[in-house]
Amino acid sequence: MATDRAAVAALESLAARKLLAPLTLARGGGVSELETFLDHFRSSLADAARSGIVKIDLDGAAAEHAHDTTVYSLAEPVDATPLDDRLEWGMWGLLSASRDIETRTLLRRAYGLFRDVETPDRELIERCIAAYGHQSDDGRWRLRGFKVHVGRDLERRALPEAHLDRGAVLGDLMTDAERTDDISRVARIHSDALEYVDCLWYDKGNMVFLWQLEWTARLHRSVIALGEAVPDEDRVFRFFAIADERRALAEFKLRRAAATADVVRRRGWRFVKWGPLRSWATRPEVALDLLEPVLGLSPEVEQTGQQLAFRW
Repeated sequence: MATDRAAVAALESLAARKLLAPLTLARGGGVSELETFLDHFRSSLADAARSGIVKIDLDGAAAEHAHDTTVYSLAEPVDATPLDDRLEWGMWGLLSASRDIETRTLLRRAYGLFRDVETPDRELIERCIAAYGHQSDDGRWRLRGFKVHVGRDLERRALPEAHLDRGAVLGDLMTDAERTDDISRVARIHSDALEYVDCLWYDKGNMVFLWQLEWTARLHRSVIALGEAVPDEDRVFRFFAIADERRALAEFKLRRAAATADVVRRRGWRFVKWGPLRSWATRPEVALDLLEPVLGLSPEVEQTGQQLAFRW
């Protein structure tokens, strides 16, 4: 019978994992654990739908070469992602959902996510924590992130009402460390040019995100004037955030000014409209890997001229 063949296959799988002998030797209430296992196994097959098992009837050539025309499979395949990958993602999730968390608490939560045979070794957990977390002087951890520098033209701009609990102007959002950092050394941008940079994200994996915010379609100040002062490095990413209404004008000007378009391509400027950028920034699960789809003067269309492929 199909259920008997499936039971034999299950026993062979247990034997291959060296679990059959312990199961055979174990007894509970005078009944072999192996017999209990087979009873439960057959019951699961008989009640396949409720047990997450699907019954597949073979036909055609497959049936001709099979001893039985019925096979069983899981309705939802088992996640075959390696444990170390899942642990890495899990630790990132714990750090992103917490702030100023102790090592002991992180370890306890990690072992709560992965139990029994999936229990990871401590060294792997600690390496994942170190890769994604930053430890303060008091020993607490927080997710590694970008530091922010706001340019002089923007730092005195008033905050919107929704953020008045955090200060009066944009500059109030920066930490004391961000105010005292030598940005010209960290980002390797000439100090004179920093006066014209609207916003910088820096120090996450040594990446530097340079943001120019422009309500007009005047490209020269950002694309040309800042060009020589910002190093051409793989770790430096340049963004030009433009008002949605100026998209068509910017595209028209780039088509007419071949020299400017060449600088845009060569230096890797990436355009983004205010609307899609605001939608990305206000998402609860905002993350870098969600930024790429909103880039471009027409985000839903793949750009081939003005924009380089985005790779972190």
